[in-house]
Amino acid sequence: MGGAFECPRPLVRDVVRRALEEDLAPLGDLTAALLPDDATCQARFVARSAGVVAGTVCVEETFAQLDRAVGLRWELADGDHVAPGSVIGTVEGPMAPVLTGERTALNLLGHLSGVATTTAR
Repeated sequence: MGGAFECPRPLVRDVVRRALEEDLAPLGDLTAALLPDDATCQARFVARSAGVVAGTVCVEETFAQLDRAVGLRWELADGDHVAPGSVIGTVEGPMAPVLTGERTALNLLGHLSGVATTTAR
């Protein structure tokens, strides 16, 4: 696994809280509100291009703030190199919080992985 920098958790919690507020304001997640309470799902984070993974802790915090019943399983860790099409990780659990957190999680993972990839070059 790669050598990753661990950002202090209080900072991660604050960044994720603000990102969720921005993504969900002012009406919340209307799509997730339409789902049956018992709907579940499984989704994968798949790399679209080669690079360096970063931001998994932000993804974890995103779903933790929405619903602790959402589970994550990482195939790669922060600092690992990734090839296009590689599965970075899997998220599964209640569908509503997975859909609610999808945009925030992907934005943070994509942005931070982009920074890590550029830095590695």
